[in-house]
Amino acid sequence: MADPKGPSDKGKADKTCKTDKERSMTATSIKSLGSGIGGTVVLTLFAGTFLTIEKAVFIIPLFLAFNGAMIGFQMVSDLGHQIRGKFIFPFIMGTGQGAAVFALANVIVPMVGGFLLLSAVDLLVYIIVSGVTCYLGARLAARHFKL
Repeated sequence: MADPKGPSDKGKADKTCKTDKERSMTATSIKSLGSGIGGTVVLTLFAGTFLTIEKAVFIIPLFLAFNGAMIGFQMVSDLGHQIRGKFIFPFIMGTGQGAAVFALANVIVPMVGGFLLLSAVDLLVYIIVSGVTCYLGARLAARHFKL
């Protein structure tokens, strides 16, 4: 008797599993990036309560470093073997975090009444710090979980 599912259904099930895997990777990436950007913004606003906002913005690279390492570690620990480039993908996520925080700083600071001029050098510093620490966080997770 013939298989009721047939060969076409089997291929369809494999494609669904791959789509679920991709969906899981996308959701984890968005969650990690959102927590990193949100954490940096919250820490900067908190620092702005006891410093002027113009001075608080110049400690953003420290917050980016912490949250970048967190993103890298969280990505590798959640996804494990699903990531093809265990170290390139978190680096790219880190650079995205640096660029997003730069853009948010340029938008939020004038809204709260501050005056801030961030240059392309600041953008480069944010991207490099966030990307490198995200890469290092991924390396730490890979070593910790023996991946």
